[in-house]
Amino acid sequence: MKDDINPAPEPLPAELAEPATLHSGVWLTMLASVALLAAVYVLPSVKHDASSPASQPEISAETATRLEAGLSGLALHLHPVDLSTLAAQEEAVKAMPVSEAQGRKLIADALAGRQNLGRIVVWDNVSQDGDVISVSSGGLSTNVSLKSTPQTIILPYAKGGSLMVAGVQDGGGGITVGMDLPTGPLPLPPLKVGEVRVLPLF
Repeated sequence: MKDDINPAPEPLPAELAEPATLHSGVWLTMLASVALLAAVYVLPSVKHDASSPASQPEISAETATRLEAGLSGLALHLHPVDLSTLAAQEEAVKAMPVSEAQGRKLIADALAGRQNLGRIVVWDNVSQDGDVISVSSGGLSTNVSLKSTPQTIILPYAKGGSLMVAGVQDGGGGITVGMDLPTGPLPLPPLKVGEVRVLPLF
């Protein structure tokens, strides 16, 4: 922007001033129309641009392939459930996706050696964005809204059976899940809604 200040123009004769004002009004109306058309046709296309960051996967295809390869031939061992005290048993009941009566029966069966109980720890290992999964084992299933902090679920399981993790809701960029196992953290390949990951147990 120039710093020079132009001298004030001489006032126009009255008969010339009116046409000049009308001319400016027409141009302003045309500019306003162009701006309105831009808002209607251009902005929606920007909002839904497929190249926007929100539409991009949270995990690259290369990393997803590597995670997939890491699951090949892998059998999982779940964390054991502490049932050594009444207080620990009460905590276990709260972590089961069943009624209190059903939870107490599962614990009684586990103490009698008729049932195996496993502790499953999951979280969103990329970003907490509204991802939801379903975790199933031993005839029980529960939905988990993934958070950045780990959440614990206790489910029955059969040795040689499987743990199923399914995608229920994608908050954006794929459903990203981390699991904690006795051997350490296990990141799963990103899930799609409706996709089921079957994880063998031993």
